[in-house]
Amino acid sequence: MTDGILSSHDITRVILQLVLNEGVEDCTTNWKTVRCPHSHNTRRRRFAILRSTCKLWKDLMDGLTDWLTDYDLYLAATKHKMRSVRYLLSRGKLDPTTYDNYLIGQAVYCNDYQMVKFLLADPRVDPSAWNNLAIRNATMHSGNQMVRLLMADPRVDPSAKDNEAIINAASRGNCDLVMHLLDDPRVDPSARDNKAIVNAASGGHCDLARLLLMYPLVDPSTEDNEAIISASFSGKHEMVRLLLSDPRVDPSAQDQKAIKEASLRGHDKTVQLLLADPRVDPSAQDQAAVKGASSRGHVRTMLLLLADPQLEVLDETFGP
Repeated sequence: MTDGILSSHDITRVILQLVLNEGVEDCTTNWKTVRCPHSHNTRRRRFAILRSTCKLWKDLMDGLTDWLTDYDLYLAATKHKMRSVRYLLSRGKLDPTTYDNYLIGQAVYCNDYQMVKFLLADPRVDPSAWNNLAIRNATMHSGNQMVRLLMADPRVDPSAKDNEAIINAASRGNCDLVMHLLDDPRVDPSARDNKAIVNAASGGHCDLARLLLMYPLVDPSTEDNEAIISASFSGKHEMVRLLLSDPRVDPSAQDQKAIKEASLRGHDKTVQLLLADPRVDPSAQDQAAVKGASSRGHVRTMLLLLADPQLEVLDETFGP
C-alpha cells in the first residue's frame, strides 16, 4: 500500500490469504493431544500449491505462515521431508524441541541420519532427552553411523537406563557397535546381571561373545547359566562350544536344562557337545532328554542320547 492506495501486490496478497483460509477451522489445540482439525490438511495442500505457482506468489505465501504449528514440523520430520523441516524452522516461531525433544528421538527411531544431523545443528535440540532415548533407539533400530553421530555429543550418555544401549546392540549381534560403546568408560558390559552376554549367546553371536568375555566383569554363568541354556535352546552349537570353554559355565545347571532343551528340539550338534561334558547327565529326571527327543521324532538325537553310558539303566527297563 502506498499513500493509502492498495497496489495490485496488496490485492493479490489478500486474495491468496482468503483462498488459503477458506473453510479452515482455527488450530488452537495442543498438537500433542488433539492434533489439528482435518481442514488444516486442506490448508497445507493449498499452501503448497499456491506457493509453487510462481515466484511472486511464493514470496507472498512466505509471509502468510502464522498458521503453521509444531504439529506441521512433526509431520514433516516423521515423513522424512528434509526440505520442509528446513523451511518450517526458518519461519522462526516453530520449536524443534517440542514435547521434550520428541522429533530427534523419532528421527533416530526411523534411522533418518540426515534429519538427526540437521536437528543436532540446532542448539535448542537435546539428544539426551527422555533419559537418552535417542542413543537407546539408535542401538536398537539404527546403524553404527547414527550411534557415532549421537555419541559425538557430550550430552549423550550411552550407559543410560542401566546400559540399555549395549544390551540392545548385543541382542542384534552388532560387534562393531558394541566395541564403539565400550570405548566409553561409562558403559558396563556386565549390567543387568550380564544381560549383554546372555543376549549374544541366545542369538549365537560368537564374535560378540568373545569380545564381551574379554572384560573381567562379564560372567557367562550368570542367572544360573542362562547363556548356555539359551544357546542350547536355539541350537547355536558354536556358541555352546565357546561357552563350554569357560570354566565358570555349568552345562548341567537348572536340572540339566541345556541337554533337555537341545534334545527336545533335535539340535544334534549341540547335544553331541553337551554329552562330551562329564557334568551333563542325559538320564536326569527320568530320562527327560530322551523322552523329549522321542516326542518330536528326533531319531538321530535319540541315538546320540542312547549311546551315552549314563543311560545304560534303560537296558533293565526294556528287559525280558
